[in-house]
Amino acid sequence: MSSHLGSLPHHQQQEMLQLVRDTIGQELKLVSPKAHYDIPAMESGLFVTLTLEGQLRGCIGTFLPQPLRENLTSMACAAAFGDYRFKPLQATEFEMIAIEVTVLAPPKPVGIDDIVVGRHGLMVSLGSQRGVLLPQVAIEHQWSREEFLSFTCIKAGLPKEAYRSPDCTIEAVEAFIIKDVTG
Repeated sequence: MSSHLGSLPHHQQQEMLQLVRDTIGQELKLVSPKAHYDIPAMESGLFVTLTLEGQLRGCIGTFLPQPLRENLTSMACAAAFGDYRFKPLQATEFEMIAIEVTVLAPPKPVGIDDIVVGRHGLMVSLGSQRGVLLPQVAIEHQWSREEFLSFTCIKAGLPKEAYRSPDCTIEAVEAFIIKDVTG
C-alpha cells in the first residue's frame, strides 16, 4: 500500500469511521453530523463494509479514486441502503452495526504468481463480467492463492477456473483497513 495510507494518524482514521457512522445516522434521521471532520485531503477508491453481530450487513465500494470525504459518504449510504443483497439498514440496527473502511490503492495487473494472500485484493475480469474480493476475505476464509482466485471468479459469475484463461484479466489492489472497534 502507498505509505501515505499506512501513516494516516489514528485520529484521522477514527474521523473517517465517525463520518461513515454519522452519514448513515443522518439518513436514518438519528444523528446530526459534526460541523467538521478531519479527513485527509486525498483521492482514493474505497469500500465500506457493515456487519451486524459478526454477519455481513452491507458492503459497497469503488476503485475509482475520488476525494476521500465524498467517497466515504457515498459508499456509506450505498452499503447501508443500496446493497441489493440486503434490505436497507433499519434505525433499530444502527447502534449495533460495526463499520470497516477499506481504502484502496489503484489496481494493477498481475500474474498469478505475484498475488500475495492477505496483502492483495483481487479483481478478475473476463468479457463484461467482473468479480472483486477484498484482501481480508481471503484471510477470514484461510484461502490459498488459487482458492482466492477461484472464489473471485465465482463472484464474477464465471467458472472457478476462468482465471487461467488467457483472455482473463487479473488485477491486484493493496488496501489499508480501518475497523470500528465500538460497533
